[in-house]
Amino acid sequence: MKFIAYSDITIDGLADTAEAAIQEAVDAIYPGMAPVSAADWLAYCQETGSTPDFRTAPATDALAAQVEHEGGSIAWEHLPDGTACTVEEYEALQS
Repeated sequence: MKFIAYSDITIDGLADTAEAAIQEAVDAIYPGMAPVSAADWLAYCQETGSTPDFRTAPATDALAAQVEHEGGSIAWEHLPDGTACTVEEYEALQS
């Protein structure tokens, strides 16, 4: 299973663990900055009371494949258990 790190509009990280997905997102959002670990970045957000730019969720295999193929600027949904899924997977459950 893969995990995504996502904002309100994009999926910014995809990795084998939630922490690795956050690290990928931090690296993508703040390229070229001094190396910042995901843990340090989240601690800073908590310390300053700021809201992290993204959240994490487990992802279905279909969503992970879509992100790998199309990138993170796609539509997606969340299953009742909080797992992120493709729009097609979500719609299939609604019918």
